[in-house]
Amino acid sequence: MDKFEFEDGGAKATGSPLQIRKMPPFRVFKGSTARRNPSRSETRYEDERRRLIIDGTLEDHPSNPDLMVFTRDYDANSASMAAGVISGGGNFSGPEKWFEVASPESFKEWLSRRL
Repeated sequence: MDKFEFEDGGAKATGSPLQIRKMPPFRVFKGSTARRNPSRSETRYEDERRRLIIDGTLEDHPSNPDLMVFTRDYDANSASMAAGVISGGGNFSGPEKWFEVASPESFKEWLSRRL
């Protein structure tokens, strides 16, 4: 399984697509971190973040008050949704922001070679 990384504002997450298709669901791995405070004024993923906090998937980071930590794997509808939950907002292309751990290739580039 190919692993990808996303970083934003001190948060660092690893994850992987769950399928090989256009706009696949994307899994964020347990132990990844997310920003505590939204990075932008947009609140597109605010409800999803709230749900993850309520169900215990996202908890306070034990040593960094600016971060939260994923207590279990989280399956997002897309790489963009995963990135939005981690960064706390924003409207950007997740496939362009996740990069393969083993190379400098973006998830978008990686996926286009497989479709």
